Amino acid sequence: MASRRRKRNQLKRYAYHTLTGCFGRCIAPGVECPSEPIRAHSVQREGPLRRVSADGHVIMLRQRIDLDRGPTYDFAPVGVNKATVFTGLCREHDQRLFTAIDRQPLNRADAEQLFLYAYRAVLRETHVSIESAAKLQAVYQEKCRLGLTDPNVPTSADMFAVDRMVRAYETWLYKEMCDEALVARRYDDLVYDCIDLGETPPCIAVSSLFSIDEVQVGDDVARVALTVLDGEDDHAYGLLAYLRRDSTQAREWLEPLLRNTLKSQRYLLSRLILERCDNIVISPTVFATWSPQKREIIRDFWASTVLRNENKFDDDRLDLFE
Repeated sequence: MASRRRKRNQLKRYAYHTLTGCFGRCIAPGVECPSEPIRAHSVQREGPLRRVSADGHVIMLRQRIDLDRGPTYDFAPVGVNKATVFTGLCREHDQRLFTAIDRQPLNRADAEQLFLYAYRAVLRETHVSIESAAKLQAVYQEKCRLGLTDPNVPTSADMFAVDRMVRAYETWLYKEMCDEALVARRYDDLVYDCIDLGETPPCIAVSSLFSIDEVQVGDDVARVALTVLDGEDDHAYGLLAYLRRDSTQAREWLEPLLRNTLKSQRYLLSRLILERCDNIVISPTVFATWSPQKREIIRDFWASTVLRNENKFDDDRLDLFE
């Protein structure tokens, strides 16, 4: 018994260091890049991120690892230099790929810009998926090595690690389709919807690729690349992009959001973001106006959707623009 307890403690230490460690690899399109990855921003620092910041910080919803209590979730201030970063690109590729959006204001009529906003979300989600799968698989292998599980009789936790690997592979295949379009400059391989969310103080920024697991497309599921940012005209915009193969089914699923009044669009988009995305930046100025009850509702709803969607939950306080 003492030996098994010692092995469990050893596994906990290994898991903590593995899950909180950094995983880096440049996944730019083409031949595997050998260059050192950097902490690349998935939301441009000098632009949308800076506009929602205050005193050099933004607010983000964060998951923290506690191996005794399980994962915990809460709001946390994050410096703009660290917010929305991922180690999935080297410096050269980060600068070369996204010049058209990093150095120019949003132009909703520019197909290249719309593609690059979506592509950045795809790259970030692909890297996060690979990182999660690699770390969970490493912990699983250590668990087997310590004799704490039988690899021939996997538990539900072990199967979760396998599921992450499958999801990472599927996301990689999706990225490869976007890679081909980028290299060939076929920006119309993606279909776009742009929602004008009206004039509003800078509230939030989002860059995320999410799957609509309940919408099957061939042997895959529909996916949506979502970007939310403030334009230089003081309006907020929601940019949605889909591979052409996904566009019909995705748009049908998003019909209530795409065809609604401004107030309803803000609420439905907020709810969609909290339910399906994890790369969310909130203005500290706006966050300071939220009541403790609103903060609790948003935090708990977001936490409840980490492993499953909450399709039936509604509360006006989920609106991130108020």
